[in-house]
Amino acid sequence: MRDVPRVVLADGGEHRLEVLDYRPAGADRPAGIRARIDGRQLLAEARALGEGRWLLSVEGRTVLVRVAACGHDCWVGQGGSAVLIRPQAARPASAPPGEVTPSMPAVVVKVLVGEGQRVQRGQALVVITAMKMETTLVSPRDGVVAAVKVAAGDKVVAGQVLCEVVAEEEADEL
Repeated sequence: MRDVPRVVLADGGEHRLEVLDYRPAGADRPAGIRARIDGRQLLAEARALGEGRWLLSVEGRTVLVRVAACGHDCWVGQGGSAVLIRPQAARPASAPPGEVTPSMPAVVVKVLVGEGQRVQRGQALVVITAMKMETTLVSPRDGVVAAVKVAAGDKVVAGQVLCEVVAEEEADEL
């Protein structure tokens, strides 16, 4: 089964995920997945435990993860961190390159930067919590924080602009 290539947002960057083959779970066996991440092929097995909990085994390492679907997107959390998996086609092509937005409703836990601050691509900007998982939203580019539109405790919706990062040349014009 070949599906739509996906983007995994984790560790301050994007990674390309392709599911090459999928074997549904049977009564006596977990689901089987053959995938490629950034060109590296992996084999995995997944067993549903209920209530969004899965036992995921990848290359001999087994971990308990929580999975939450939100539209076309999927959050996978483990050990206090989470990654976002989304179909490439669902990525907003028209969104300005410096806007930082959550992909699902959340609560802002902490704002880590202020307006006028220089930041680097991948630098932590805002920490949010959604579905009992904290996620750190990072800068999509090198530049200057032009606007911070939220504060700790704010409830936000999917797609809401939390902060904006502009190129240094653009910041001089502000």
